[in-house]
Amino acid sequence: MTFLNCIVIPYVSVAIVLLLFTLRVFLADKMTPKTHLNSWGFLIEISVLWPLTLPFILRKRLFLASKDATDLTQNPPFNQPV
Repeated sequence: MTFLNCIVIPYVSVAIVLLLFTLRVFLADKMTPKTHLNSWGFLIEISVLWPLTLPFILRKRLFLASKDATDLTQNPPFNQPV
């Protein structure tokens, strides 16, 4: 296998998937200005540096998911039986 097949193609593939994911979150966020060049540059930077940023994104999402589950077990919604 060549260097291109072993390293570059998987790296670029993950970068594109991460870009699409962060772009979806970015566009759904109402507080972030979509007209600032810095915001778009940051999305590209996150995608290029995915070996550093992806673990932090996953860690935060897993933490929030486990926190939500813990909150629901400790404080169930009002209209649902315990």
